[in-house]
Amino acid sequence: MKKVELGTVSHGTMRNEDLIPAFRELLEKLDGDGQYWDLTVECKSNEGCEGYDYESDDAEGLLDELFGALNDFAPEYCYFGANEGDGSDYGYWVSVSRVEFAIDCDEAIEVSDLSDVPDGFIGNVIVKNYRGTMALYESVIEYREVWAIV
Repeated sequence: MKKVELGTVSHGTMRNEDLIPAFRELLEKLDGDGQYWDLTVECKSNEGCEGYDYESDDAEGLLDELFGALNDFAPEYCYFGANEGDGSDYGYWVSVSRVEFAIDCDEAIEVSDLSDVPDGFIGNVIVKNYRGTMALYESVIEYREVWAIV
């Protein structure tokens, strides 16, 4: 699975004719093994989709499928969808509530610095500091940053 970057994929529009081509293009880049080939082959850009009815039920269904497929590539504790602060800003975002739930359920630990992780700990580590930075690290033998936000 390819690594996605957190942040905006499409901004300033909620029109199917803008979102479908943008989401398909991203899915095509991420889908290295062709699992979602059927969602990426048809109608890859506005120019190549003359006559496609973006207002149809089929287009709405396709958009839902694209959201689901792109969400499958979301890093742990993240989602693909609209930004909570801007409904026309679509991309990959950290779900703070998922992070908090993971910490509450002992699925991850929270520290202010990686040096605070207990010796021998293996699992997910959320690093939050006083400046508002938050990052997820996975540990097995050494720590690997999965994502970070400011």
